[in-house]
Amino acid sequence: MARLSSVLLLALALALFVSGADAACSCKKQTEAVGPCSVELDVCGCITRWHWKYKCSASASGVSNDYSWADSSKGAAENAVLGLMQQMNADNTCNCQVAAIPFGNCQIHSRGCFYFANQNDMDNQVPTYRGVVVAPNGASYEVDNANAQTAVQAAMQAMLQAQPGLAQTCNSALD
Repeated sequence: MARLSSVLLLALALALFVSGADAACSCKKQTEAVGPCSVELDVCGCITRWHWKYKCSASASGVSNDYSWADSSKGAAENAVLGLMQQMNADNTCNCQVAAIPFGNCQIHSRGCFYFANQNDMDNQVPTYRGVVVAPNGASYEVDNANAQTAVQAAMQAMLQAQPGLAQTCNSALD
């Protein structure tokens, strides 16, 4: 009877171990440079239902992105970094540059950020640029382009099309 109880207890413990999504994980922290960004990676290899699967958390500039489950640690890290770069779009993020554009009597806040549209672009280091301008009334306009300057110029043009009176408002004080 004691032997049967031990076998049942072992079977129960094994069943609980196998059913847990993160039953046994081994994690490693590392840092990867992506352009001017220092990306912190926390990559974990986990046994899930008798298979190794990998997950990763990537973070930079106060933004983080998690990815799970990939068949390799490299795949988990690449997908986490790809998602992270696509999320970062603020003045204080390492992938963005900020400038004021003089426009008559107004200063138009602009931001140019790079990211990768897909895994192939990231592998080949082909960034996409997001140009962002903020009108004096706080309205934001974004345009993506393969060229950073073109992206910001197109965002500026989108703002002027959406707010045709802005040119007159900003330039009227120049008289």
